[in-house]
Amino acid sequence: MTAPPNGPVVFLLGERTPHAEFERVARGYGWVVHEDRPAGAANLPYEQIWVTTDRGTAIHYLDDPTPAERFLVVYGPDAGDVAFDLGMSCDITTSEDVLDHARQASTDAERATLAWRLAVVSKLFDADAMAWLTDAYRNGSELVRHAVINGVGYRGWEEALPFLEEISQSDPSAELRENAAAIVAAWRKVRLGSSDSSDP
Repeated sequence: MTAPPNGPVVFLLGERTPHAEFERVARGYGWVVHEDRPAGAANLPYEQIWVTTDRGTAIHYLDDPTPAERFLVVYGPDAGDVAFDLGMSCDITTSEDVLDHARQASTDAERATLAWRLAVVSKLFDADAMAWLTDAYRNGSELVRHAVINGVGYRGWEEALPFLEEISQSDPSAELRENAAAIVAAWRKVRLGSSDSSDP
């Protein structure tokens, strides 16, 4: 799950790094707030965008109620250095950590949580993450299947479209078939240019 040199690099933030602590760390590195985007509604994410002193690399702090996760997304020519600094200074979980935890999950509740987390940290399509999600869906309870469908839908990987199309036809639950079909329809609408995507 290697990120490209300019990112995106995605980390989950743990409890030991609340928002105020992240802000303290960011200021300590000399980063400055570029934009603050209040949620505006209970179901929408809060986003705060920081930039490095040369304004070349951006650090997005997101608190998103949909996956119920706080996470950081880093882009730019110094993404690797910024990611290293964050790893040294914050309570983070990497994409590799999440996939390792997913492979060790033993309960449906764990698998459902980790399906969401894999989607959050895999901003770019990742074949290993998708393989785990597919296996979790095939062998999972309705709780797990629901989490996989919505996690994949949240991330919007084009490569996952056939997977969701199959689910929309074959899942044992009518509700989950309808959910998958709605996600597929929404993706197609975005790809036809009739809607705007705001993928975090």
